[in-house]
Amino acid sequence: MTDTNIVVDITIPAESFELGRVFSEFQGLSVRLERVVPLRSEPLPLVWLSHDDPSAVQAALQEHSQTELVRTISTANDEELFEVHWQTEIGGLIRIMIDTDARLLKAEGTAEEWRFRLRFATHEDLTAFNQAVTDHGIPLLLRQLHSSAESTDDPSLSTKQREAITEAYRQGYFNVPRDSSVTDLADAMDISDSALSQRLRRGLSVLVRETLISNTTSDSAASEE
Repeated sequence: MTDTNIVVDITIPAESFELGRVFSEFQGLSVRLERVVPLRSEPLPLVWLSHDDPSAVQAALQEHSQTELVRTISTANDEELFEVHWQTEIGGLIRIMIDTDARLLKAEGTAEEWRFRLRFATHEDLTAFNQAVTDHGIPLLLRQLHSSAESTDDPSLSTKQREAITEAYRQGYFNVPRDSSVTDLADAMDISDSALSQRLRRGLSVLVRETLISNTTSDSAASEE
């Protein structure tokens, strides 16, 4: 089953975006936001950074008035993945995205500008987003707009899957040797062993597809151009 959605590609100055203002002083910085996590579950919890001095960037992010906790999760291909816990009342462009039910498909930034790909379920949501951006005085360049038939079965990480993977990570389930078992995790989340195993398998499958497979496909397509 499919629905028609509106997909927009936009560009905004770094100074007009919360994270952009934090990172604007770091020339040569490359940032991308993890797209598999819905905005409403916890806004932008995963951030990939590439810079000559990642510790300085992390410190700047930690000192941001709207962050509560910033920690490194992993390092891969000259990028560091940070987990970011934001204050409850996060505002600006992120709040506009949440309030207008925008789905974040892609977000990449530098010290100068940020590019977003957003999906809206209705034209009304897109109109509300555009009006809110205008009301907040955020300069926006619309690079592309098109309708797209998308499956109603959301392929991204669900809240329950994310909770299971996060809990498994925090309890050392992925360590070698493991610091916790499926039973330990299931008990902590008050669900059955079977339900926990399914959430982990399906959630990890989504992460691999969305972060590794899709990125590999995009890189291959770019190299052929």
